[in-house]
Amino acid sequence: THRITFNSVLNACAKTGDMARAEQWFCSMHDANVAPDIVSYNCMVNACARAGDIEAAQRWLQRMEESGTTPDATTYNSVINSCARVGDVAGAELWIQKMVDAEVKLDAVAFSSVINSCAKAGDIARAEEWVLRMAASGVQGDGAEYNTLIAACARSGEIGRAEKWLEVMQKQGALSNTTTFSNMINACARAGDVRRAEEWFERMRDAGVERDVITYTSLINCCAKAGDAQAAEKWYSAMVQAGFEGN
Repeated sequence: THRITFNSVLNACAKTGDMARAEQWFCSMHDANVAPDIVSYNCMVNACARAGDIEAAQRWLQRMEESGTTPDATTYNSVINSCARVGDVAGAELWIQKMVDAEVKLDAVAFSSVINSCAKAGDIARAEEWVLRMAASGVQGDGAEYNTLIAACARSGEIGRAEKWLEVMQKQGALSNTTTFSNMINACARAGDVRRAEEWFERMRDAGVERDVITYTSLINCCAKAGDAQAAEKWYSAMVQAGFEGN
């Protein structure tokens, strides 16, 4: 149908955050007497969110409701994610609450977005609260929420805190990956702890996680920051022997 075609174009605009073009096509739907549906409105909200225009995203959500179309999880998640992109914790939490008030079930995307907003704002304690709330609600994520939290701890150089959340991650059955271990090594780098970074590098193998150029580079950077040239050279040689080329 014509609606499917229009929605496909709107979705393409949304993916690139092209609000102006999306609005043009939305108007074209009206001119063609094609009634927009929930997919159409979600594309508009998403286009605004990807463009970083939270107010515009909120206006489209309101316009959606005024048209008699009920927002769903995708709608709310787009707005929450737009807040997360700029570290707007208050805004993300506000829309989480609106989502709850509208009796729309919070999913992994909603929780991950608000956790991202907290991490981006450097509010580790708040991010931890939301990770715990996510677990308590029974919502299963893919482990990205833990990686976000571990990365936030790494940026603050809080190795112990990062290690604690990796342990929780593993107990919850979430699979650790290259990103997880790179974040741990980066946490050690911030603290200048080469020995600990090497331990985490070795534990990657025990966990069955493949090492890549990113993890090797993270370890080499840790050695460099600690002023340990000998260790940096050792791990550079190991990286080359493993088949990776240095940047």
